[in-house]
Amino acid sequence: MGKTVLLETVWVLRSMYEFDDVSIAHAIEGAFGLPRVRVEDSDRVKLALTVVADRVHIADALHVATARCEARAFATFDQNLARRGKARLGPIEVL
Repeated sequence: MGKTVLLETVWVLRSMYEFDDVSIAHAIEGAFGLPRVRVEDSDRVKLALTVVADRVHIADALHVATARCEARAFATFDQNLARRGKARLGPIEVL
């Protein structure tokens, strides 16, 4: 399962079925245990799912956790993301 598929799944479950992020994270975590399911960048996706407990939106957590670059920090305009996510996700800089 690609990260873009996960993001679309999050969007559908939230907007169409009114699931909250914690419920969505639990559902995705459950998919990890299925025998034929492979998740792209699974260790980083699992990290993103744990950050949902810190009230970080699941899509934001996926973006930060799976970003691969040599930058000194993930840049965002979202102050809540920076405050809540930096402990587990690493440096997040508010622009």
